[in-house]
Amino acid sequence: MNAPIPGPQEQATRLLVGQKEILEGIVAGRGLADLLTAICRLAERETSGMLCSILLLDADGMRLRHGAAPSLPFEYSRLIDGLAIGPAVGSCGTAAFRREQVIVEDIATDPLWAAYRDVAAAYRLRACWSTPIFNAARQVLGTFAMYYREPRKPSPEHAALIEMATQTAAIAIEHCRTNEKLQLSNERFLLAARATNDAVWDWDFGKNTLWWSEGITSLFGYPVGELEPGPESWTLRLHSGDAARVTAEFHAVVDDPKAQFWSAEYRFRRRDGSHAEVFDRGFVIRNSAGRAIRMIGAVQDITERKQAGERIKRQNRVHAVLSGINTLIVRVRDRQTLLDEACRIAAEQGGFGMVWIGFLDRATGSVSPAAWAGFDADEAWGSTTASARDDADGQGVTGRAIRSGQPQIVNDISTDTRSASRRRRTAAARGFRSVIALPLFIDGVVVGNFSLYAREPHFFDDEEVKLLTDLAGDISFALQYLAKEEKANYLAYYDLVTGLPNRTLFMEHLNHAMRAAGSSPGRLVLVIGDIQRFRAINETLGHSAGDETLKQVASLLRKMIRNPENLARISADCFATFLPDVRELSEVAHRIESLAAAALHTPVTVAGRELTIAFTMGAAVFPGDGADAGTLFRNAEAALHAAKSAGQRYMFYAPEMNARVAESLHLENRLRRALDLGQFVLHYQPKFEVCTRRLTGLEALIRWQDPELGLVPPASFIPLMEETGLILEVGQWALQRAIKDHRGWSARGLRPPRVAVNVSSIQLRQRDFVDIVKRAVSGFAGGEVALDLEITESVIMENMAEMTLKLQSIHALGLRIAMDDFGTGYSSLSCIAQLPINTLKIDRSFVIEMARSDYHRNIVTMIIQLAHALRLDVVAEGVDAEEQVRILDRLGCDSMQGYLLSKPLPPEDIETLLETLPHKAGAD
Repeated sequence: MNAPIPGPQEQATRLLVGQKEILEGIVAGRGLADLLTAICRLAERETSGMLCSILLLDADGMRLRHGAAPSLPFEYSRLIDGLAIGPAVGSCGTAAFRREQVIVEDIATDPLWAAYRDVAAAYRLRACWSTPIFNAARQVLGTFAMYYREPRKPSPEHAALIEMATQTAAIAIEHCRTNEKLQLSNERFLLAARATNDAVWDWDFGKNTLWWSEGITSLFGYPVGELEPGPESWTLRLHSGDAARVTAEFHAVVDDPKAQFWSAEYRFRRRDGSHAEVFDRGFVIRNSAGRAIRMIGAVQDITERKQAGERIKRQNRVHAVLSGINTLIVRVRDRQTLLDEACRIAAEQGGFGMVWIGFLDRATGSVSPAAWAGFDADEAWGSTTASARDDADGQGVTGRAIRSGQPQIVNDISTDTRSASRRRRTAAARGFRSVIALPLFIDGVVVGNFSLYAREPHFFDDEEVKLLTDLAGDISFALQYLAKEEKANYLAYYDLVTGLPNRTLFMEHLNHAMRAAGSSPGRLVLVIGDIQRFRAINETLGHSAGDETLKQVASLLRKMIRNPENLARISADCFATFLPDVRELSEVAHRIESLAAAALHTPVTVAGRELTIAFTMGAAVFPGDGADAGTLFRNAEAALHAAKSAGQRYMFYAPEMNARVAESLHLENRLRRALDLGQFVLHYQPKFEVCTRRLTGLEALIRWQDPELGLVPPASFIPLMEETGLILEVGQWALQRAIKDHRGWSARGLRPPRVAVNVSSIQLRQRDFVDIVKRAVSGFAGGEVALDLEITESVIMENMAEMTLKLQSIHALGLRIAMDDFGTGYSSLSCIAQLPINTLKIDRSFVIEMARSDYHRNIVTMIIQLAHALRLDVVAEGVDAEEQVRILDRLGCDSMQGYLLSKPLPPEDIETLLETLPHKAGAD
């Protein structure tokens, strides 16, 4: 049974006495092994059966080495010497790794000892508690361990033993290592001072004299007898940039009674006026009071060593750049990324102040930057071209490197007179002193340059040039590889003859467009067309003429079609495109007709002959004709073959589509003839005051007086006119016709009210719309402009800023503006307040329902109240029942129109109305 640990007071006294003896041994200079052994024995004496060890952490911080273990078996200590630290390496390796105490009560069962359990068992070790030894900076110095031969856990009394052992061991280790370093430093200093290639000196502070050895002559060229006898022989030759620092450090050491050594690096003037880089050091001799009486030292010329060190630093920088760019070349497959990253690596890792890569334009001889980086890199630098021409402008390093195919170096830009380029002047102004330009090659031909600027003069020596030439070679290799890869990719996705995407790339684009079209209200239309009689061109004029025809046709198509980015050549004489977001199929027909007409009127000249090009086309519509690209393509080809068989210019895949498009085109042609033949007329729907039913205005409505169909309502033809653009001509005609009718009624003394004309969104979007209105209202010359324009709410809200400017200009002409179909758009109160409008027209959908729907009646109420708050008039549309009139009267609505009061009337019936009905005062 183990002896009990003594009581706390008794133990503390013995530990204090033992610790004092060890500390005295530290001061007396005892060796570290003896001190650590003493610490272990002191701890072991406090409890029987305990075996202590101290392990020391290696300088690399990875392994534990034997320090002391007086009671452990020698073989065990030898086996654990060099133990690697880690998360599960027994007690000591784990404690050093975790930086915390590790208690293992039973080695036989604890997982931390799994790899070392057999070793411990061989020497009958069952418990091990290990504590890290830290220095003042909390760095691990080693571990202190307590072993027992039976399972055991520590008691509170063990804490004092552990604290004493770790603290005392830390002091011993730190003190001994400091003494070793100091002794080594002294030995090195003495060896340096005795070196034969130093200038030894002896400074007597009492006599204030400075003696120099013969080394002053061999190193710096001064004969001994030529030097001043006092310290000025040293101070007068210090470089002005170093003198204050060096003398201050020197006197600080001399004045410190405990300081023994002084050393400094500085520049010292030679007899020929140049400066040497020197390392100077001295040893202070003091009297018993600590006062400095003398210093003996030696100064060494380290100029070559410093220069060699600088060269090594520069070479290391270049090696870092070489390594970084080679790593980049392996992983990058994009040319611009390669160039940008190569410049960045050279600037950041190589420390070059400015780096740029430029490429030669052989037509002009200019070299334009493609990438640049550096502390002084900016857009101005990147926009400045260099010259490679063999003239005065091309004598810079860039021009010479590209013309010669060899690296070109300027090691002092400030003195180089060969080039006066803007780039050289900019570099000099920014403090650069050295520059190298390295040619870049693709397939053995110079294509550009890689230029690097350094702030140090004479930076680029033979070794740097060799390394940088290798670097430029690596970049050239990468550019050549990427060029070949780009060419291979181009061949895989583009047609060599026309430069258009081929079928593979086109199908990728089509797939992407179809996915996007899936969430669009419009449809996507695929159109495939081939050149009629192209085979005859090949057979008659030859394949080269056929290729030239294809090139010219591709060029024409690029100019003719609205989406040239979607154009492709998919087979010998077959081209394809797709039209996204098509709302009406007649739009596709218009484009095809326009394309066919333009092609017929734009012949191509091949082999001295003028050829007229005609196409046959087939179209398929997504999603109806195919939900995937392959199906849609096959169906468009089927439509193309059907068009060829039928002798048609084009056909859609679905027969009903062909019928609808044909009907739409037929109607469009009839509308164009109607405009030419004057078949459009205006009917006018009266507006009446709600409370008195007096006439307040007229709304002009377009009608088509077709000889076959009679009077055609606007819903049958207005949408197609807007789609085809005919509405611009018809709308302008309507403005002029309404003004002419109003002038005619006025001339007959009928006092007509104001006339309102509806304006299409397409008209309002035209840049010259205001000018068109201005020309039209000139018909009111000499009198009031009795014209209103009715514009839908949704059109105004499309582009609020632009529409507001246009409406203000129109308002300034004397016209009034009404917001039509109010309540169906998205306008806000703030928007309405900003607009130059006079009237709000309540949409008929609200008026019709307000008699039987509280919701709709409330909307009408709010619109009327809002309009009156903004001092706007209100007109209710679609009034067809007396109940609606009563509600509107009760709500305070100003005017109304609808079939209850009058349908739209031709101009001659309006004359009768003006003669019989009373007018509201001021309505005109």
